[in-house]
Amino acid sequence: MKTQGNSYGLYQTLNQNIPKQDLKAAQKTHILEKINSLSRRETEAVVMLVCEHARIHEDFVYDPENITLPYEGSFDKKTATFDLRWIISRFLEIVEK
Repeated sequence: MKTQGNSYGLYQTLNQNIPKQDLKAAQKTHILEKINSLSRRETEAVVMLVCEHARIHEDFVYDPENITLPYEGSFDKKTATFDLRWIISRFLEIVEK
């Protein structure tokens, strides 16, 4: 059952007006490179974005006492949908400013 994400405002903000097409290959490469150089706080924000996406679309339950990353902790074409890639891309644009 899909629910509206209402517990993480950053996700809601970044999830507006997602394009219908996927990111270009260069954008995907940039995301993967940038994720590896994020600060701890920025990395935590990305994890929360992924968890919120999984909570809404995959019935994922976030438990801060027993952290299990959704999508097997992977961020690739097989595990991350194009809308999640757009959300993370938008977050990284903010971080880079």
